[in-house]
Amino acid sequence: MTQFALTARMGGFRQISAEANTYRSLYLQGYYGIDDPGRSRRVNARTLLFSEALWVIFPHSPPFPCLQRLGFVVQAYRKTRHNNSNITDTFVWQFRHGQRPSDFDFMAPGMIQSPARVMKQRGFETNVPTTRSESIAHGLLWAALCGWLMGPQAMAAFMPPQAQILSDMELANNHFTNEWRTPGCTSCLSGGHPSTIWTRGTYFEGSLALYRINHDPNIYSYAVQWGSFTNWGLRYGDTDTSPDDQCAGQEYIELYEFDTTQTSRLTHIANNVNYWLKNGLGFSEWTYVDSIHMSMPAFAKLSVINSNVISALATNYTYPALMYSYFHNIQSVYGRSNGLYNATDHLWWRDTNFLSNYKASDGTTQKCYWSRGNGWAFVALARTMDVLPTNDPHYGAYLQTFTNMAGAIKAVQRSDGFWNVNLAYTNDYPGPESSGTACFTYGMAWGINHGYLATNTYLPAVIKGWNALAVSALHHSTGTDNGFLGYEQGSGDEPASGQPVTYTNTPDFDDFGLGLFLLAGSQVYQLSGPPGTVLAPPVLTGSQVQLSFNTISTLTNATISLLQADELPNGWTTNTSATLTTNVAGISYDFTVPNDAAARFYRVQMTGH
Repeated sequence: MTQFALTARMGGFRQISAEANTYRSLYLQGYYGIDDPGRSRRVNARTLLFSEALWVIFPHSPPFPCLQRLGFVVQAYRKTRHNNSNITDTFVWQFRHGQRPSDFDFMAPGMIQSPARVMKQRGFETNVPTTRSESIAHGLLWAALCGWLMGPQAMAAFMPPQAQILSDMELANNHFTNEWRTPGCTSCLSGGHPSTIWTRGTYFEGSLALYRINHDPNIYSYAVQWGSFTNWGLRYGDTDTSPDDQCAGQEYIELYEFDTTQTSRLTHIANNVNYWLKNGLGFSEWTYVDSIHMSMPAFAKLSVINSNVISALATNYTYPALMYSYFHNIQSVYGRSNGLYNATDHLWWRDTNFLSNYKASDGTTQKCYWSRGNGWAFVALARTMDVLPTNDPHYGAYLQTFTNMAGAIKAVQRSDGFWNVNLAYTNDYPGPESSGTACFTYGMAWGINHGYLATNTYLPAVIKGWNALAVSALHHSTGTDNGFLGYEQGSGDEPASGQPVTYTNTPDFDDFGLGLFLLAGSQVYQLSGPPGTVLAPPVLTGSQVQLSFNTISTLTNATISLLQADELPNGWTTNTSATLTTNVAGISYDFTVPNDAAARFYRVQMTGH
């Protein structure tokens, strides 16, 4: 077994191998530059310059025997100083003579990761860009250095890197908390409402999802202040009969999960659920689709807490069956339609007022499947299944509804990534809308992350949905609107509510839409990774070479090209005969080229904005 070590050198990279040196020394065009000046062990990410990502193909007669029909990738090296010592990282691949690229084992931890991630893994801290302009500039630099070329075919938005997703989430959240510096109040919300209503509860669903990613103590402290303001109580106390008011209780439970010594955070929501149980409530309360989101996850979350934590949870083993009975009733029994769920269309009516004779904004009679109403159900199913054990007797029923809804929702996504306010009729108040879009993006991303939805089918919709929210709806400016989320429909129950919905109009409540945006971001973040192009080994099939790659980029529109060179460091030329195909739009692609050269170098390049 022959080893090849690719080692950083000033001015470029060389392939080091006794056997290789016998025949040829490949000078790999590259970039150098990391200087750690002292004991701080900090490296500015903007100074990290990495080598081009290259495919090296020897499809016919290789220059040395060990590279028979072999493709390999060059990526991510560094040389730095620390404690007055030169440190050179090398990545080593091991190849078996005469075998194809798919047979080799690479030994390169972090090889295809971003500069910042590689440096962090190697024990160095990095200053990553924090503003959108810095992130875009850094992403473009990284894209260029990783061999992303623009080519003959314009592409839609790409999966953004985790750093950009997190940056946009934090931007939006900071805009909100700067406006609402006091989290708890008795009448400060629109219409004189207190901070315990569903709008604020939904916001904290998202902010705590953000906290699970960045662990910002300010987010946690803000949430604790909110709950403490009312001593962790519901709007109308332990005898509250509104499903909407149980939404705040969901977040009290999550805040207990962060600190299980604080059992008082469970007391009132548990007392309230027990009140429902004792008095036969639920069937007459879950009569509108929003109620599923507001109430259902609270039952699920309480059911999985140890029943000995507080006395009020002694009967929590009964909660899952009770919860399912409510769900089954609203889905398949309640009202003259035998439930609010259309089992043929796999979408929900908001309530019985929308079963028939709905007048759209253009005056015609149409079906009405309100976007956010369906979003409430979709998010509730995901958040419920997220905590229930998979052996729950009704888990399969929830999952079937969820997957059926996903297919119906995906089918009506707009070309710009948003969803309309009426999923059944595009001319009913047509235009982008963020809150429903965030619900659907969250749900689909959650489904992919948990293996319930096929990546190839649903990831393009998730990428389009998130980019619609983060690029088209989220304001990036130098003014006070920086971080404002546009296209948000205000509170209501139908497509007409809160109209007109525009990029600049402020909804009556600016909290719940943000919470849904943060929920969506938290799941898309898990699907993404560091910026760069992940290169698969080339596949050689007779007269063709297939070059597969995944890309994560801050670009929203780009052209992808394949460049080639027969020798390095000779100039690169565009391969005009290459065929570009899409595996998963926004992230996974293939180039196919003729297998017509004894030795050739390929690289992918992207250009755009």
